[in-house]
Amino acid sequence: MDIEKISLEIRSLLVEDNLVNQRVAMMMLQKIGLHPDLVGEGYQALRLVKEKALIEKNPYTIIFLDIFLPDIDGLEISRLIRAELPVKDQPFIVALTADESPENRQRYLEGGMDAILIKPLKMPELLEVLKVFQGKRLMKQGVEGTDWRNSHEVLNKSTFLKWQEMLGGKENFRNVVNIYIRDACFLLEGIEKGAVEENWKLVHRNAHTLKSTSANLGALGLASVLEELELVAYENLTGDFSRPVAELIHQARDWLNKVLEELQDYVR
Repeated sequence: MDIEKISLEIRSLLVEDNLVNQRVAMMMLQKIGLHPDLVGEGYQALRLVKEKALIEKNPYTIIFLDIFLPDIDGLEISRLIRAELPVKDQPFIVALTADESPENRQRYLEGGMDAILIKPLKMPELLEVLKVFQGKRLMKQGVEGTDWRNSHEVLNKSTFLKWQEMLGGKENFRNVVNIYIRDACFLLEGIEKGAVEENWKLVHRNAHTLKSTSANLGALGLASVLEELELVAYENLTGDFSRPVAELIHQARDWLNKVLEELQDYVR
């Protein structure tokens, strides 16, 4: 596979304390067109991320984050970013670690990280992660002109065709669909877990993210339910009492199952 240059408008950050690992990672990232800012401490990284998003209004789009830093665990940094930044400013976070255990992989994903790269870094694995990143980025951009609110449509075919044309064919679109399937299941599980634990910040964040990507893909009925769920979660987060969400989550699960059934037929 040829190395594709990444757009210079992507704002990236590398958080790594080891000087050798810094040099290797910077060389690899620069080779594919990224020119990341570099910091070696976790709290410094957290301050920088918040400044870029909240003060400069120019948030990072992707962060390569070492798990074992001298001052604060990378997983805790990820959790703080997810908790403290607005949804629209959330970056794509890549964990950098030498730990290949499935248990820790799951911990990193549950802690808000989007992807994992195992040290020593390898170019093919880096490119695969960037494919996922670019797929999610396209999902956020969306397709204009689709009125999805209060829709009862499982999948909007015209949106599907626009995506396929925009991405240059069915094969490229299949990669985006596979990313959506993986993320949708993970996000809804987080919603269900957050509701049980009354973690309304998690429910609100996941509902918002899944609503946006679902609407952009054309899963309009699901997006409509998730918008209502997002609103209730926000009210529960900021109000004096909690409204029940069990029925909305049940509806979201039903809609997602319908969407996944049609998507599986499409990518088969």
